[in-house]
Amino acid sequence: MEQYKSGRWLFLTLTVKNCNVEQLNETIGKMNNAFRKMCKRKHFLKYNLGFVKTIEVTRNTKDNTAHPHFHTLLLQKSTYFKSKKSYMTQYEWAELWRDCLGINDYLPIVDIRAVKKTKSSEDLVDAVAETLKYAVKPSDMIADRDWFLEMTNQLFKSRLLSTGGVLKNSFKEDVSEEEMLLEDEQEDQEGDNLNLITFNWYKSLFKYRRKLNDDVENKDDSKAYLKHKHKTINAIKQRIQNKQDEREERDKIIKHIAEIEALVKAKMKEEIDKIDVPTVTI
Repeated sequence: MEQYKSGRWLFLTLTVKNCNVEQLNETIGKMNNAFRKMCKRKHFLKYNLGFVKTIEVTRNTKDNTAHPHFHTLLLQKSTYFKSKKSYMTQYEWAELWRDCLGINDYLPIVDIRAVKKTKSSEDLVDAVAETLKYAVKPSDMIADRDWFLEMTNQLFKSRLLSTGGVLKNSFKEDVSEEEMLLEDEQEDQEGDNLNLITFNWYKSLFKYRRKLNDDVENKDDSKAYLKHKHKTINAIKQRIQNKQDEREERDKIIKHIAEIEALVKAKMKEEIDKIDVPTVTI
């Protein structure tokens, strides 16, 4: 990326009208197609060097609809800001996005802002964090169980992150934009060869751990588990030993106090016996 250090970063958010959660997969498919069209536009190809795009879905609490939108980090050529012909306003981005979506009944909300170019690069870090944040807010996951389940079904097999241009290989498990936008026309023929993964709850670890199939060996996991188990047992033994030591110490103190009390009583009796009490005759 050293050769593109003169480039400028833009943070672009692309939205569409809310849809029913049951239509989420279809809506995101149309948005992906529109984004692919936008990437092929002459202006985009001329000034864009690369991009990172993610999908976020939020829930409208009033009518329970879904609000899918794209968070996109664009790496633009420095010449993008040089003239009015190259620079695009927020309204122009919105018009471009509407044209790519092929809609006429409303102007979609678009937010475009330049990432400040500073030595500390904190603004860029914030923009990357915003782009790569969660696809669904945790609060939306627990607010409506049925809504979240349907949303999960709608997003099944969806690629929530894509890159292009010089940023295409920015992530180890990355796929190309073309691959991301291709619709899955063939279902995976998994048949009976499903690789089932189950998890068991381990009280000593206070967590779930993956239960491996009998034919799969994972020595690292086994060693880690045994090491943790051994450490837990040793800690329990130490606590028991500490309790036992405390009990023995307490017993010693009680015994010592009893011996002192016995000596005091014996001494008092001895002193009393020495006293010559006169006999009084009545």
